[in-house]
Amino acid sequence: MGAWNLERCLFPEASAAHAGDCDLLLLSEMDHGMARTKQRNTTAVMAAEQGMVYAYAVEFLELGLGSPIELQFCDEDRNALGYHGNGLMARSALRAPFALRLWGRRQWFFDDEQPRLGERIAVGARIETSGGAVHRRFDPSRKRLRPRAPAEAGGRPDRRAGRRVPRPAGADRRRSQHRQSCGWRLAGRGAL
Repeated sequence: MGAWNLERCLFPEASAAHAGDCDLLLLSEMDHGMARTKQRNTTAVMAAEQGMVYAYAVEFLELGLGSPIELQFCDEDRNALGYHGNGLMARSALRAPFALRLWGRRQWFFDDEQPRLGERIAVGARIETSGGAVHRRFDPSRKRLRPRAPAEAGGRPDRRAGRRVPRPAGADRRRSQHRQSCGWRLAGRGAL
């Protein structure tokens, strides 16, 4: 499994070659119908190169062609679609794919360099494995995904960078209270 922020995915074929050892890949900042990436669906190109299935969710509608640096990659002066989002690629079937809006500030429209409409989004699905289906339980009242850290890790995941951070005081109590409402589960076999 891998997670990769491809920052527009300017070179999808080359990027796919680097992801050959992953059976499941979470992709961030993928273009679809943008001049800077030759109007391609970059997630679909990468999936086809690796013989994988994929899901894609639009995070933003880009109102421009991109940053000044990205303009050098544009062959056209317009975007066919202007979609920018996140993708999920897998070697096995994606069951019940979903997109989930993540709460946050909607300051993107006023960005002088890259004006856009939308906000952060997560994309996911049930994935079949040899041990059963892996899925993520989500409590809508909590308004965000909160993965559970293994007890021996001594910390909680920092979703932004994938690194461990110290648990705040009282975290053990709160963690046990929320154990039923969040965490990765192996369908039919209990907690991982």
